[in-house]
Amino acid sequence: MSRLKRLIVEIHQRSLWQALAIYLGASFAVLEAVDLFIDYFTLPRWLFPFAFALLVVGLPIVAVASLAGKEVYGDRVRPEDAGAAAAEDQRLRLLTWRSTGLATLVRERIAVVPFEDKTGDPAHEQLGNMAAEWIATGLAHTGLVEVVPSMVVRQSSEAARVQASALAGMDRVRALAEETGAGTLVWGTYYKEGETILFRAEITDVTRRRLLVALEPVRVPINAPSEGVEVLRQRVMGALGTLMNPRLSGLAMESVEPPTYASYQEYSEGLALFFRRQHVEALPHFYRAAALDSTYLQPLLFAAINHYFIGQRLPSDSLTGVVSRYRERLLPEERHLLDYLRALARGDVAEGYRAARQAVETAPGPFWRFLFGTAALVYNRPLEALEVLDQIDPEGPAF
Repeated sequence: MSRLKRLIVEIHQRSLWQALAIYLGASFAVLEAVDLFIDYFTLPRWLFPFAFALLVVGLPIVAVASLAGKEVYGDRVRPEDAGAAAAEDQRLRLLTWRSTGLATLVRERIAVVPFEDKTGDPAHEQLGNMAAEWIATGLAHTGLVEVVPSMVVRQSSEAARVQASALAGMDRVRALAEETGAGTLVWGTYYKEGETILFRAEITDVTRRRLLVALEPVRVPINAPSEGVEVLRQRVMGALGTLMNPRLSGLAMESVEPPTYASYQEYSEGLALFFRRQHVEALPHFYRAAALDSTYLQPLLFAAINHYFIGQRLPSDSLTGVVSRYRERLLPEERHLLDYLRALARGDVAEGYRAARQAVETAPGPFWRFLFGTAALVYNRPLEALEVLDQIDPEGPAF
């Protein structure tokens, strides 16, 4: 049975409600695209109602086809092809549902872009990453919106610099939106003015190329940048509350102490080395970050994965034991990483594979793909490992 014929069989064998749900999701995506093209190419506004009318006409056709299809096609699959057809049908069904979900949710996915450094002072160059990570962490902990994990955004940002170092401002933001699949972006810049740091943040609907909110600037003393990062987090969450979910505004006022800037600088240096697979060199930075701020868990978690990668299982197991006591403070992808390391410490290969799979589904970035690929190899799934590892850009950042 040809691939095209199996696809036709799949469409016709769907239940009525499945076919309608897929059609409505696809229609939403089409209307969003039409609206975008009208704004971008200054086309006549009557194109939108015309497209809407065509989609309405197509709705009963899809309904009739889904009801009549099984009788027409159901007995045409040869018995010897039944197994292969069933497997292909399941794959197509999963693919279609994922695509539909992506089309309907893409505008709700938020990415927080590292803020652009305009200070001209190397001492403040990590503030942009820190601000983005802290805002994303605050949003992710609410569970109310879909947030692109900060590590994925950070690696995408690095990839954008590698591929087009001249990108800046809005061009950089659009490139990151395409890379992360986000429809809403939080981004901005920060400046040095005398003895203060000034943060400027914007929220942009990239799908429609429209500025949603320009936040009031946040000004903090130059020797207390972490205070500005926390105020910025609260203001961004409050603004997103008016745009997406009012509960965000209430949760924004629950102040959470960010790590000290000195601790974050060490952590960021460690991550940069980690991305280059310089695991031995990264370890001292993670340990210094933890020593500078004992409440900061991420350096300990990444020290553990570095120890594991260089074959030092005992310190890795010890560190994951410490982090496990504060599991609820970790982000979802970090919890999966912790579960992965704890499973390997017990010699539970199957559980390690499941944890790595959950991690890559939560945060489909280069590092998480590498993690899942290695877990699949250990679990004796070489084809699955090859498939996921092949998705890593060899010209991009490590992992």
